[in-house]
Amino acid sequence: LVSAVDGGRMETYEFLIHWPEDLTYYDWGVGWVCMLLSLLAIRRNISAKNLAGRVAGWPSSTATISRSEVVRRSMFSFAVAIQAGPPYRAAIEYRLVVKGEEVIGEGIRPGGLLEYSWQGPATRVVARFPLGTECQIRYNPKKPRQAFLIAEQEEAITRFLMWMSVALFVVGLAILLGYIAPSQWD
Repeated sequence: LVSAVDGGRMETYEFLIHWPEDLTYYDWGVGWVCMLLSLLAIRRNISAKNLAGRVAGWPSSTATISRSEVVRRSMFSFAVAIQAGPPYRAAIEYRLVVKGEEVIGEGIRPGGLLEYSWQGPATRVVARFPLGTECQIRYNPKKPRQAFLIAEQEEAITRFLMWMSVALFVVGLAILLGYIAPSQWD
């Protein structure tokens, strides 16, 4: 509610968006954290999609797989905090020659998204690129170490993460507008 004096008479305007009076600091914090995390995730998805678009135009070369194994990440990460155990990932290294210089690359797919809470998917990625095989990769001509075995993104996962990010933003906004009150949950 906003009041203004115009030509000697008082006018009152009510805005559609207002902060609820019973919004606690906890609700306020949770709402803003939800919105901030969602915006960061949306930004990450967009930059990964842009990178995948650029990778498609990079030159390709033949590389030899020099390491191909499933590793279990032991250090703390956000993924570990929300699941039962440390995630599995495919650790693949390959060697390629660019302008007469040997380069070691380890990028699998633009945008990452290759950590799994169970071993199966990581094992399938490793099986696709066994040790000693030759494969085509795309590399950045300005920074040849930045190379990828798979040039395109997983569209289904990218779309899913984008929609989840938008949903998290909506939840944060609903909290800030007073439609959802986490402080009232038991």
